[in-house]
Amino acid sequence: MDIKIFEEIGWGYSKLAVVVDAALRKLGANHRFQIIGNPNLFSDYDVTNPPTLMVDGDILIEGYIPTQEEMVEILKDKILF
Repeated sequence: MDIKIFEEIGWGYSKLAVVVDAALRKLGANHRFQIIGNPNLFSDYDVTNPPTLMVDGDILIEGYIPTQEEMVEILKDKILF
């Protein structure tokens, strides 16, 4: 599974990554993800409204940071254990 997070990094961390990581742990999934923090690279992936979560090339979240519970619901159908 290819998980990418697109978000300009502020204060040294990605806010969306924290939520994604917590949701993956809650689901018992041991998946890694890539954080792309350089806005100049967003257009290479057709990302126009960060923060954005992309899984296997599909944009699942764009323009907001969901709660951990929302993220679990979003990811549970995509995660292959």
